[in-house]
Amino acid sequence: MSWDFFVQDLSTAETTQLVNPKAMQFNLSLAETDTGACEVSIHDPAVSVLFKDKPQIDLIGVRNDQVLFRGRIMTRRGDYQADKVSISAVGYKEMLNKKFLLVSDTDVVSKTKDYADMDASDIAWDLINLVQTRVNGSLNIYRGNTPITANRDREYPQGQVIAEAINKLGAAQQDSSGGDIFEWYLEPRNTMDGFNFHTYAVGRGNLTSSYQPTYGGAIQECTEV
Repeated sequence: MSWDFFVQDLSTAETTQLVNPKAMQFNLSLAETDTGACEVSIHDPAVSVLFKDKPQIDLIGVRNDQVLFRGRIMTRRGDYQADKVSISAVGYKEMLNKKFLLVSDTDVVSKTKDYADMDASDIAWDLINLVQTRVNGSLNIYRGNTPITANRDREYPQGQVIAEAINKLGAAQQDSSGGDIFEWYLEPRNTMDGFNFHTYAVGRGNLTSSYQPTYGGAIQECTEV
């Protein structure tokens, strides 16, 4: 089992493997923003890519030929005395935290983006797609597995944060006793050309008064949380 690390210039799709990266740290989470960091020698061939003028560069982590991490490099710091370049990147959920509904996305009169009786996963995907159809707006996110959830009416104002809207949409309960409609995540594609947007249903079990534990007496009280 081994890890390989790459940087990719999004303007050209040029992908360069890091040579002997060190101090590798990755945080992969469904609920929080993915983060990644590592260090390379200043003589690494990838350094010429990292320090291009106004670059849009991704850091990609691959384990056993499967891409497990992909994030936008936000900081790159060179320490020539220590012979190293430090790199840190954030996952693309954080990129969607920096994207907003613009005036051009909303109705001229109401100044809102409205959805009526539409499946929640379709709303979520449309919000992402609004961002990607802008000039130079593509984040290379593709629709993946988004099963039918529940129909919703939504009205979003100008300035609405895209990731926040999707999070709240997924957390909307189906009914008074149901769980969240969906969770969502961005799966890096093994072809190294972006992400698949997936949703999956989550929920809680039903309360029952007939449960008898294997050890101990009958349950006297149960609180729904």
